[in-house]
Order: sequence, then structure tokens, then C-alpha cells
Amino acid sequence: AATAGAVAVTKTFVSAAKQTAAYGDEVDKTSQKLGLSTKSYQEWDYVMKICGTEMSSMTTGLKTLTNKLDDAKNGSESAQAMFAALGISMEDMQNMSREDLFKATIAGLQTMGDTTERAALANDLFGKSGQNLAPLFNLTAEATQDLIDKANEYGMVMSDEGVKGSAAFTDAMTTLNGTLTGLKNNLMTKFMPALTEVTEGLADVFAGK
Repeated sequence: AATAGAVAVTKTFVSAAKQTAAYGDEVDKTSQKLGLSTKSYQEWDYVMKICGTEMSSMTTGLKTLTNKLDDAKNGSESAQAMFAALGISMEDMQNMSREDLFKATIAGLQTMGDTTERAALANDLFGKSGQNLAPLFNLTAEATQDLIDKANEYGMVMSDEGVKGSAAFTDAMTTLNGTLTGLKNNLMTKFMPALTEVTEGLADVFAGK
């Protein structure tokens, strides 16, 4: 009974470790794709889930937003007008990271009273992803910040060290699995000629030759 209990605890521990590593690795990879810090990605992912979507679905949306920012910096009057409608000036944009731009854009859209105008502007800035953000736009900036604070307060945000450790563990497991697969393949290829002869011989036997 003690042995069975120890085995069960070990399996649970290993399973939990794999799940944690998988989560941390996803945060590490996806946050890099979106151009966000791992902390900001996790905070916004919680906010997004409360609003019925996920931060991982914003890859195209953030790319579209970044392109609009580049257009504005390169002199596009229409792009500059979009950000101006949100209270974001050219001076603001010069020193904004993608993370800062995303937060300021969301806050600006949340202050717009005309929902039709807001939806059109969100579509211009985020593409199709803007449609999924409607529940988020209905929140106030204060309510959004409360959710971000709650994510940290309730321990939902993994530390940078934890994320890096999870990514390193996942990479190590990928290397180990690849090595074992390579070992198996190299070993079995040595037996292939013999196995081929046996298989052909069995075919002859079954065929009555």
C-alpha cells in the first residue's frame, strides 16, 4: 500500500511538472511572437479570458497594430488620425514599445462612447481580431487594471525565472525524445535487411510457395 501510494504521488508530481513546463514554455514562445514581456502576456491573457478570448489569438491583431504604428511614424495621415482619436500623439508613439502601444490603444478604445465608431476603429487597428475584443472595450481602464492586479495577487503570473526554467526543461525533453527516437531508428535500420527477408519468406509461405 505504501509503495502504491508513493508511485501515485510520483506520477502526480511528474504530471504536474510537465503541465507547468508546458504552460511556461507556451508563455515564453507566444510572448516573443507578440512582442510582449512574459509578465504582460500572462496579465493580458487573464484579462482576455475573462472577456471570452485568449491572448494567443492576438498574433495577427498585434501585427496589424504595429503596422499601423509604422504607417503613422512614416507620415500616413490616416494612421495618425486613428491614434489621435484615442489620445495618442506622434510624440507618444515615438517612444512606445509594442506593449505600451497595446495598452494605450485598449485604454483609448475603452473611452469611446460611440460603439459603432469604436468597432470600426478597432477593426482598422486590429483587423479581424478587433471583433473579439468588444467585451474588453466595454470595460473601463480601471476595471482592466483591477483584473491585471488580481492576476498578480492570486499568483496567476509565473515569474521570469519560472518561464525560462520551463522553456529550458521543455527544450531538454525535446532533445531527449529526439535522441531516443534517433537511437531507435539507428538500431532498427541494422535489422531491416533481416526483417525484410523474414517478411518476404512469410509471404512466400502464405502464398504456398
